[in-house]
Amino acid sequence: MGHQRRPLRGRTVLVTGAARGLGAAMARECDRYGASVALLGLEAPLLAEVAGTLRHPPHTGRRTSRTTRP
Repeated sequence: MGHQRRPLRGRTVLVTGAARGLGAAMARECDRYGASVALLGLEAPLLAEVAGTLRHPPHTGRRTSRTTRP
């Protein structure tokens, strides 16, 4: 069953945790519905893998710092 409508066309969606699991699934679905997707996550190789599955060119971000909780 194909999607004729693209309700997110012209929109940009920011997905955090996009490297795996629910975040990756949300990124793929938003892309499927026509959105330009910005992917954020901690694992660059996995983000690249998800980005490779998208129809529209994704925006990708890389981690520049990480804080840890005591």
